[in-house]
Amino acid sequence: MPKTIWSKRDELICGKLDLLIDAIVDDRKFNALDLIGEIRHDAERMEAKLIFRKQEAEKWNMKKL
Repeated sequence: MPKTIWSKRDELICGKLDLLIDAIVDDRKFNALDLIGEIRHDAERMEAKLIFRKQEAEKWNMKKL
């Protein structure tokens, strides 16, 4: 689900990292592994969006020439 300014902190990567730290400290390994998977998924989505934006910017720059 896309993140917006209205997203709760625990839905964002930094909030998930906070939860991950708590899970590690409290020795909740299964919860920690789930959080790592969620963080990776979010990071991959962000990376794909950045790559898409870069490609769009490159196309736009080529049209200007």
